[in-house]
Amino acid sequence: MSFTYFVILAEMRTGSNFLEASLSMAADITCHGEVFNPAFIGYPNRESLLDLDMAARERDPIGFLEAIQSQSDRLGGFRYFSDHDPRVLDHVLLDPKCAKIILTRNPLESYISLKIARETGQWKLGDAKQRRDAKVKFDAAEFQEKLNDRQAFQTRLRAALQQSGQVAFHLDYSEIADPKVLNGVLTFLGSAHQVDAAAKTIKKQNPAPMEEKVSNYKQMVQSLAQIDPFEVAKMSDFEPPRGPGVPRYLAAKNVPLLYIPVPGAHEDACAEWLTQLDGGTAPVTGFSQKSLRQWQLSQPGHRTFTIVDHPLARAHRVFCKYILPKADNPFKEPRRIMAKRYGMPLPTGKKEPYTLDMHRLAFEGFLTFLQANLARQTSVRIDPLWATQFATVQAAALATQLDLVIRADHSARDLGRIAEDFGLKAPAWRTQTGNEPFSLEDIYDGALEKQCFRVYRKDYINFGFGDWR
Repeated sequence: MSFTYFVILAEMRTGSNFLEASLSMAADITCHGEVFNPAFIGYPNRESLLDLDMAARERDPIGFLEAIQSQSDRLGGFRYFSDHDPRVLDHVLLDPKCAKIILTRNPLESYISLKIARETGQWKLGDAKQRRDAKVKFDAAEFQEKLNDRQAFQTRLRAALQQSGQVAFHLDYSEIADPKVLNGVLTFLGSAHQVDAAAKTIKKQNPAPMEEKVSNYKQMVQSLAQIDPFEVAKMSDFEPPRGPGVPRYLAAKNVPLLYIPVPGAHEDACAEWLTQLDGGTAPVTGFSQKSLRQWQLSQPGHRTFTIVDHPLARAHRVFCKYILPKADNPFKEPRRIMAKRYGMPLPTGKKEPYTLDMHRLAFEGFLTFLQANLARQTSVRIDPLWATQFATVQAAALATQLDLVIRADHSARDLGRIAEDFGLKAPAWRTQTGNEPFSLEDIYDGALEKQCFRVYRKDYINFGFGDWR
């Protein structure tokens, strides 16, 4: 690949000045600094570059990129930080003609270096005799926010490169001084030159140990112990993202009330409640994104809500309604796979009785299947009826904003309050029931709850569910 320009994707205090100066020692490389910094062009106190001013850059940032590429005798580039013009990032990440260099540094070192630079006013050091020292205070909340922003930026870069099939040159602050690494970067860029050493015009500003730079060092160490850099507590999530499912939404015809169904969580009961609230008029459904927007515009003061159910109750209801029956339905093939692969003694339609023990064993097998299915370890698709409720609610945000997430055990109370807000009397709430040969109460115990928690950990945590009983 022959690149026509390059970008150094970095953050403040990661050594980007040092890298720029070192690469620019090659006769066929020119780096123009922070070209898209909102406060200046290239370098502080400059308002023009390549015969273009800040107004021209604001009007046409992509045109500015073209000006950088027009230097026929050199490969031009620039440094880009996450708070620079977002229009530029969208363009360069998808442009295979742009070489990407991703520069990172230990986030704690970057943070402390930034605090010192702000304290001393010294952002770049060329002569060690002019170094300004300062002790700064570590702020745990501020550092966590910086860390979150850094991780979000790196995640976005990685996703864009993966999805477009591109590669970038990755290097750490500590590697800039290594001429072998620098020459690797130059080779990656297609330069015909090599360097013998890194630039000597830039000096490390804060070479002292961390204890000498942080006034509350012990407190910092204690705070850092609370951070989980290896994401041990992170929930593994292999469940694919869902679409918002707009055609399933239900809107009362004469009341500005929109219901977003969560499959398996009393959606039939809620549709009936909406009908009764509206004087027997069936709710409007079959929306598109466009017609949903039109409905929202025509209904000032509208409210949007959904209902989520306890994961164990929902799983048992779905199991009894869709998996137990042997009737020819869309779940005929998944039912066959579950029975064979997970040892589920499902009713066969013959004269043999279906006992309580069989029901308990079959439901346990269903939960085992769900755990594998949601982790994408089965050939059966993840059906909305047993997908996590969190995924469904999260997807709704792609289309609209929820005003209220109601837990099923509070449905009568919370729906009553909604009706009161519109000056209406709330209809009775009739809990959705299925054709259950045995109730969940009949088979419930702590072991079943623990098994369900392993399957629906996201729902338990995000919606605050405790044990079903």
